[in-house]
Amino acid sequence: MADVRFVGIHHTKELQVLDKIKTRREAEFDPEQIEKDVRSLDATGRFRNIKTYSKTTKDGIIVTFEFIERPYIQYVVHQGNHYVSEKKLAKEHGLKKGDALSPFNVREGRRKMEEYCHQNGFPKADVLILEGENPQDKGVVYVINEGPIQRVEHVTFAGNRLASASRLSTFIQSTPGPFSYASPYFSNRFDRLKLEQDVETLKKYYRSLGYFRAEIGREVVVDNSGYWVTINFIINEGPRYKIRNVEIAGSTKFESGKLIDFLKLRKGDSFSQDFLERDRTLLTDVYGTQGHAFADVQADVRLLEQPGELDVVYSITEGAVFHVGEINVHIAGGDVMPHTKETVVLNRANIRHGDLVDAREIRNWERRLKASQLFITNPQEGDLPRIEIREPRFGVEGLVESPPRAGTVRGQSPESQAELTRRLEREQSNQESRFGRSIYSWEGPRETLPQETQPRETLHRTPRVPASQPRHPAPQSSSAPR
Repeated sequence: MADVRFVGIHHTKELQVLDKIKTRREAEFDPEQIEKDVRSLDATGRFRNIKTYSKTTKDGIIVTFEFIERPYIQYVVHQGNHYVSEKKLAKEHGLKKGDALSPFNVREGRRKMEEYCHQNGFPKADVLILEGENPQDKGVVYVINEGPIQRVEHVTFAGNRLASASRLSTFIQSTPGPFSYASPYFSNRFDRLKLEQDVETLKKYYRSLGYFRAEIGREVVVDNSGYWVTINFIINEGPRYKIRNVEIAGSTKFESGKLIDFLKLRKGDSFSQDFLERDRTLLTDVYGTQGHAFADVQADVRLLEQPGELDVVYSITEGAVFHVGEINVHIAGGDVMPHTKETVVLNRANIRHGDLVDAREIRNWERRLKASQLFITNPQEGDLPRIEIREPRFGVEGLVESPPRAGTVRGQSPESQAELTRRLEREQSNQESRFGRSIYSWEGPRETLPQETQPRETLHRTPRVPASQPRHPAPQSSSAPR
């Protein structure tokens, strides 16, 4: 192309047009690219019409873009606003002096301002467009009728038997406010969007405790002055679901019956989402301590046709057994390069190369790194210390444990009943130390299993000595010849 020309632009700068198109002088003539450039320019909203012409000369093709510009905004005015500031209104509609005057953008700005007022205590606010919709207008003028400020005066609950009104009020945002006792003018502004969110929050709370058929209604009562609102939550709790059966599917390493004995959720108990998550974490840790680094436990709650009963099924995908391979340490920070040595990180680990991957030990390692005060602990300042377990892409020989053959187990003795009992009790104790005992927990009678006193294998930095050889040489007598 010999040249690219622009005709009809007065308020828009030529650089702004060039920034939106790819057609350039001395480039190959491409009609499809010119059509794309027209669509790109039209999307800016600055032009009412765009036409293109091409003329062949002895030097090449001359492409001309002809524009009909929209009028630009010379002023933006808000009238009638007393409580909502100019700055907040301008931020909502986003229109400013020098922008293209588009009736669509003006109407969209009105909608955004009305929505903002309705969410901030002005449910009867109305915004009118005085200027900005006609072709001859030079600016935008909004007339705002804020209406009365509605504040939450009282919140009541009806039909609640599970929890008191004081307890339920801690879950909602539509409250009179912390200082409403001193003056009602400290009360929170009424917001219908927050009210809908409060309804969903209360539903989630009831469903987490087994009330799957709970229904939450709301009633908004405005007093005669139009300034004060009373919110009435009407609750129909329905039946509380109890557990008919608890099943574990996919477990081949451990007996399902022994695992079920250590779960919080039992047959006949009322459903609790908190206990469900604890049990899922417990099962994940049981497999995670045995090298199943990528074990996946999914909890499925199945409501039955008979109201008030459900089944809980834990689906376990054990995955392969992994041993620790390479331990890579990446430390970032510092002006030029980090000054913390890798050994500072490695010395806080209780796992070494060749050990079974223990998810609990890795979690404790990560906790010790965060508590060392050597790294960032505030998420706003940067990334927190974290440990990632990645499956090896190549060279997995010796890291992935093969399934045991009949009569043999690779790497360790078969899991005995007592060892399984000790491990589950240890995991349960860790769960209670992490989450604490719940006031809703119930401990039923359990079968007493024989305990063994065999200690857990100790982890060493140095290579392990075969069991047939003594770890330390026998002390020599002082009378023996040297």
